Amino acid sequence: MSLSITIDVNDATAQAAVSAVAEALKDRQGMHGKISKSVLGIVRKHLDDKYVPRNSRGDFWADVRNSAQSSATADEATVSLTELGIALRYHGGEVTPGKSISSFTGKLTRALAVPSAEVPIRDGRQIRPGRAGVLAFIESKTAGETVGYLVEGVLKTAVRGKNKGQPYAVAKPGGALLYTLRTITRHRGDKGIFPTESAISDAGSAAILDFVKSFE
Repeated sequence: MSLSITIDVNDATAQAAVSAVAEALKDRQGMHGKISKSVLGIVRKHLDDKYVPRNSRGDFWADVRNSAQSSATADEATVSLTELGIALRYHGGEVTPGKSISSFTGKLTRALAVPSAEVPIRDGRQIRPGRAGVLAFIESKTAGETVGYLVEGVLKTAVRGKNKGQPYAVAKPGGALLYTLRTITRHRGDKGIFPTESAISDAGSAAILDFVKSFE
């Protein structure tokens, strides 16, 4: 046997609810602002829980979390991550040289310097070759996408030839491998950087209800 109750909603209660919705819809930018701030909160928590603990070579994921921001217009609610490099992490893709100036040579890049775990961290990031002190170049002995390596070096002075008297770098005995020089790097996309669609939808729906209640 089933058990039932009857809910009576009088005209005044229904009218108040309808009026609250109508008033809320007049301020669509305000409603979208409430939604974007609610979603911003779960995006930051998601990054704190799942990605910030992954930091091992600097503060990249903490910086991503801190770069999260929300905005709203009458047409949409938006949450953005603005940290440099995050779009590549999300979408994935290939990176090739020739689009920037090398911190090591001061010329247009001809290779990409991929840092090893030995590269020091400063200001929350592994330093670029131009800040790594004396480096010696070792050419790769095999053909392919790796063109060479930058290792810890020491300076010596040329004693003959056209460069006599000029300093040059040689590999330091036992020096660490700091950078691998490549003609291309490939990156797998990670769509998990944002929370799931259902989590975002739930946060947005809860924000709408709170916004409507503020007009009751």
